[in-house]
Amino acid sequence: MEKRESPRQSTRQQKNRQLLRQLLRQAREEAGVIQGELSRKLGRSQGFVSKYELGDRRIDLVDMADICDALGISFLDLAKRFDQLRKTRYT
Repeated sequence: MEKRESPRQSTRQQKNRQLLRQLLRQAREEAGVIQGELSRKLGRSQGFVSKYELGDRRIDLVDMADICDALGISFLDLAKRFDQLRKTRYT
């Protein structure tokens, strides 16, 4: 069950956060990495990965850069991909 966002957040913010979660999960799956493997690469618990993918936990730029490194993908490429999707889906 996906966590509900705070009522103080705009619908656009909620949609963007959901899009980012989907993109991070897709990037992990495209890399052929399961949550447990990613968590080991990050030195974090499997719950950390599960929670940010479900929206129960927010991540910051440092976390996202570490995730990208662990998946062997470019942080900038992921950010560009997010920006393109965000603009096409929610504009």
